[in-house]
Amino acid sequence: MSWPKGIAYGLGIVAAGYLTMRLTTPTSGQLYNALSPELKQEADKARKEHAEYQKELKALLQKNMDSDHLVWQVEPLKAPPPSEGRRGQ
Repeated sequence: MSWPKGIAYGLGIVAAGYLTMRLTTPTSGQLYNALSPELKQEADKARKEHAEYQKELKALLQKNMDSDHLVWQVEPLKAPPPSEGRRGQ
């Protein structure tokens, strides 16, 4: 088998795999719409908690950036990330 032919076959296999993945994997919207109402509520709650945490983190980072303290003397984040308790489950 020649190099160009082998490369062409390899690219064909990779392209077929990528196309299969794109056609069979649902989008995040499709996945959300397929959830039961209870799971939708849980997902909405998790999104809200994550958004609040990100907002708090951004405010703290801005406060620490504006501070004249050294890096190891800045105020730490008080609340743990909301998803930290669910990682092991």
